[in-house]
Parts: sequence; structure tokens; C-alpha cells
Amino acid sequence: LQGCGLPLADAKLYLRRYSVCEAHFKAEYVLLSGGRYRFCQQCNKFQPLDNFNGSRRSCKARSEDRNLRRRKQRTD
Repeated sequence: LQGCGLPLADAKLYLRRYSVCEAHFKAEYVLLSGGRYRFCQQCNKFQPLDNFNGSRRSCKARSEDRNLRRRKQRTD
């Protein structure tokens, strides 16, 4: 996350891969470009807060994709 300034050298590999510190990774939201964003753990990027249901960490689109796959597996 640009402007954070926290060193990622000792961070987990996952966090270093996406250049996000643990505080911003777990934050309810961060302010970017004047808007509220959250890190989607499925898409691995920050998305607008309205793309999420409640406090979930996966965006609506990825959650819906996952739910469709789960429903399809049950019917097979």
C-alpha cells in the first residue's frame, strides 16, 4: 500500500507478495483515492467497501462464485 511506510521484510510471504502490511490487510477499511476500500482475500487486491457484505473479507462477486460452485457440487 503506497504511503504506509511499514517495512515488509519480516512480514509473512503472503503479505509481501501483495505489498500490504498486516494492519492494512486486516483493516475494516482503508482510505484510498478518497474512498473506503478493503483487501479482498480472494482477489488479492483492494476493492471498494460496497463490494463486500458486512465484515466479510471476500468480495460479493467471489463469494457468489464460490456459492455457485458449492451448490453445483451438491447437485452432482
